[in-house]
Amino acid sequence: MKGVVLAAGKGTRMRAVSIGLPKILLPFGEKTIGDNIVQGLRDAGASEIAMIVGHMEEEVKDHFGDGSSWGVSLHYLHESEPLGTGHAASLARDFVGHEPLFVLAYGDIATPRENLVGLVDDFRKHSPEASMSVYRVKDPSSGAAVYVEDGHLMSLVEKPPKGTATTSFDNAGIYVFTPRVFELLDGIGLSPRNEYELTDALTLLVEGSYRVRAYELGGFWSNVSTPEDLLDVNRLVIDRLATRHRQPSQKSGWGGVVSPVAVVHEQAELGKCSIGDYTIVARGARIMDEARVSHAIICQGAVVGEGAVLDHVLVRPGVVIKHGTTCAGKEDKVLILPDEV
Repeated sequence: MKGVVLAAGKGTRMRAVSIGLPKILLPFGEKTIGDNIVQGLRDAGASEIAMIVGHMEEEVKDHFGDGSSWGVSLHYLHESEPLGTGHAASLARDFVGHEPLFVLAYGDIATPRENLVGLVDDFRKHSPEASMSVYRVKDPSSGAAVYVEDGHLMSLVEKPPKGTATTSFDNAGIYVFTPRVFELLDGIGLSPRNEYELTDALTLLVEGSYRVRAYELGGFWSNVSTPEDLLDVNRLVIDRLATRHRQPSQKSGWGGVVSPVAVVHEQAELGKCSIGDYTIVARGARIMDEARVSHAIICQGAVVGEGAVLDHVLVRPGVVIKHGTTCAGKEDKVLILPDEV
């Protein structure tokens, strides 16, 4: 089985963070969102994976390499112009070849890896023409309202006006397809958003009386679109990690104190600082003496200066926060440093 990951988007709703890091490389607990997707595809049975890349593709290639560190073989397909998910998916036609099935995931999906395994197992059990993942939300207006009956897709509406959907299912952005989908993608037109939508191929399958399974994901799920989403989903990931090896706040090797519900990469450097709850300190980041950081994401290579106090912030890659800086966002308004100070 093969896997396909759509990782060419710019992530414009991530605001300034998209300037410094592709969404697929955003922190996800101890790893990145993309690490989790690749490992999930591997666990589900994919030995070869193609990444559709475009925006900041060199950073993506540098991080994943040939895939051997994840136990898979990785290939890269370049999307020269962003024309929508349907167009991006169509670039994988030759890569998929005559495989009886393949898994496709959007590169910004954050969910437990076992959901990918369950999706593929469900497909093999029921043998539909395609399967799509769904997740229950309060209002699917920011995604796609998916109408389901007896475990199968009946219809879906992209970006319905807020409050108009009569279903709580949102499109969760992970699919299982047979190669027939490429024939359908050849026939879809531009959507009202002026894009070629992958979901239009699912609609064509339903209209052609083909069965499309709707598989409900368990645990948590997010199509990480904003800094607030990123902080929220990492809280959930950290909680899952903490239940496995929870311990009291501990001193780091550099004399600082790290909360049991925080993640510090082994290649980060800590001075005599305080790393509070729900904080991620990424690879190569440095937190200097007397700094206090909580409910924050410190991206790779960033430096938090001496005595700085940060709460509900995201520090972009490579940014240096001057000593003595005090900055606090809110749960519903995470500040990106230094741009939004």
